[in-house]
Amino acid sequence: MPESREKLSNRRAFKRVDEKRVLRAFADGDVRSVLDVGCGVGNTVARLRELGFDAWGVTINPDEIAASKVADRLFAGDIQATRSVPHAPFDAIVSLDCLEHLENPLAALRNINAMLRDGGLFICYIPPEKWIECDYHVIVYTPRQMRWLLNLSGLRLTDCRGRYRGKGVTYYCVKESAGQLEPGPMR
Repeated sequence: MPESREKLSNRRAFKRVDEKRVLRAFADGDVRSVLDVGCGVGNTVARLRELGFDAWGVTINPDEIAASKVADRLFAGDIQATRSVPHAPFDAIVSLDCLEHLENPLAALRNINAMLRDGGLFICYIPPEKWIECDYHVIVYTPRQMRWLLNLSGLRLTDCRGRYRGKGVTYYCVKESAGQLEPGPMR
């Protein structure tokens, strides 16, 4: 496993994401089990557990697991290389402030797809354009780039909220296939 270059992520649960909207999407999708990819110390996992979900997390940084209050619910792993974690497949996977740190986001998204049940939900947050020059971000994806990556990984975008030149964008997706979806217009 590669050594982490980042400090411990202790962000609050659902930071920058509308928790109520995510929970509505979970209710509509009959979600019970959730994996948080790039979970940090597990604050979102802890919040989801409080709400009655069977929540788990995966992080590349073992120090985050050691600092977590829900360490027994977290796994160490690189989502770019890991195709499965215990308890997969999941009804939903969230990834909040993670994909922009990865060197191979397409591999990560394909692995996320492999960990979702058919019809499962994937929700991710990408920070706004102003974070492009942050020294620990590989790239901050534009909405067009995200749509393309999601399409290549077999995840169909159903909704997106926010602004790339505002406070960032939250993408709501459904697993539609094990691989690339049919080519289509990139709106």
